[in-house]
Amino acid sequence: MVYLDLEMNHMKKGRGEVISVGAIKVTEGKIINIFNEIVKPSHCEIDTYVTVLTGITNDDIERAECFTAVFKRFMNWAGDEIIFCFGNADKNSLDYSLKIERKRLKYPHECIRLSNFINNIIDLGPFIW
Repeated sequence: MVYLDLEMNHMKKGRGEVISVGAIKVTEGKIINIFNEIVKPSHCEIDTYVTVLTGITNDDIERAECFTAVFKRFMNWAGDEIIFCFGNADKNSLDYSLKIERKRLKYPHECIRLSNFINNIIDLGPFIW
């Protein structure tokens, strides 16, 4: 199983552009692997509040890669594991980041593949609140 946690910038209406993809892989109750990468947002700087909350700075995102590159690495890392997230904000922000990338990418089939992957993520929010 994989537990996914995202950090977002400029949260509005339960979604924001993804600036960090973090996850743990768990087998038999033990963490066996960790994924953690910063994402360069397509059109915004990091809000001061977000920097205080996450520790992610504008310098960090300047050195980072775009959402598609990072999320493809995450997909490869996750493999066939079942992926869980906590709350609607993570899935909404994945969808939002993907829509932004779809406008930028020359190959929309990549976005379809990413979208199908995102749709299979299980939201645990209702179960833990």
